[in-house]
Amino acid sequence: MAKTKKWIIWIVIAVVIVGGIVFYFKSKKPVTTYTTADAIRGTLLRTVSATGTLNPDQQIDMSFKTTGTLKSIMVDVGDQITQGEKLATIDTGTLLSQLRVSQAQLLVQKSTLSNMLNHKKASTVQQRDAQRAMVDQAQASVSVIQDQLKEVDLLAPFDGIVTKRNANPGETVVLNLNSPILTVIQKDDLLIESNIPESDIAKVAIGQGVDVTLDALTANDIFKASVFKIDPASTEIQGVVYYRIKLKFENLDPRFKAGMSANLDIATAQRDNVISVPSRAIKTDGDKKYVDVLQTVDNTTKKSYVQTGLEGDDGMVEITSGLKGGEKVVTFVTTK
Repeated sequence: MAKTKKWIIWIVIAVVIVGGIVFYFKSKKPVTTYTTADAIRGTLLRTVSATGTLNPDQQIDMSFKTTGTLKSIMVDVGDQITQGEKLATIDTGTLLSQLRVSQAQLLVQKSTLSNMLNHKKASTVQQRDAQRAMVDQAQASVSVIQDQLKEVDLLAPFDGIVTKRNANPGETVVLNLNSPILTVIQKDDLLIESNIPESDIAKVAIGQGVDVTLDALTANDIFKASVFKIDPASTEIQGVVYYRIKLKFENLDPRFKAGMSANLDIATAQRDNVISVPSRAIKTDGDKKYVDVLQTVDNTTKKSYVQTGLEGDDGMVEITSGLKGGEKVVTFVTTK
């Protein structure tokens, strides 16, 4: 009997403990924790990031307009050149020989025509016309060689720098645009070329400002540039559609070199003195947008309907109405 009472007492105690635990958890109110961000007032930027390469504004591959032996070349890679300066010349010996032969042939054809005109009965009109054509052809051959003689000197097209040299004196050179004798670039006129993907090109416009850093320099060396040209036609690179743009520096730095890699942040839109919040704070209610504003006095939230504007960098969105600035907007809710 005593053992039975003890078991009953232990059972009652267990029931009371379990009941107390159940009551505690049922009566305990859930605690809600809010993660917030400030509705800040300031400048909101939207940028497009890209990479590019420093290239000369003008680059010319120079070749002779006639075939001949390279007599002399006065410049080498890295040399600075002045517009009109003689850079290379070819030997005129072969051309002069060709000119003498052509001039002699022209005299023969002219003499033949003169005899035909002085003795018209010995030739027909058709024969005399044919001879006139022979004279014209011989004269054209002389003119071609005379023009070639004017092209035996390679002259600098502008003030610039020699970047490539592909021939040496004594070599035979031919008219071949794919194998230039020299390549020259315009001095102190580097620009940036970049390919912008199709998804971003609609945001880019001529005149937009750009912050530029170069891989060859430090991240603290930030240079200003602006967009001045956008190709109207696309270019496909590895199956992706791009549009080429060109940018000009506001000021050139003596450390700039053609071929350097550039990192670009193109400011495609800017709003000054506006309120912005993280995009994750914005919710929808039908076709309306709102944010939950934390009431710090009692740790509750109040729904505030808003209108949005520019979507900027780092997930920030402009609020054009509905907030005054300084509010704490809820970005994440945790309930325990």
